[in-house]
Amino acid sequence: MCKSGNLHSEPPEARELIKINILENADGVPREIGEQLAEKLGAECVIVIGRKAVLYRRSKRKDITHIELN
Repeated sequence: MCKSGNLHSEPPEARELIKINILENADGVPREIGEQLAEKLGAECVIVIGRKAVLYRRSKRKDITHIELN
């Protein structure tokens, strides 16, 4: 699913929005893959366009301005 094969919580904690490129040879439909990744990361799949998915997970950091979803 991702190049390193890891789904660590560190990158999503550093950024609230994560853009993911789903490879052509990935098994499944991009929307479903985006939803599955979001679920595993405790995030929300905001949008999938083509083979790109954008996930959102609110950071626990208090020293940043958080994104608000409507």
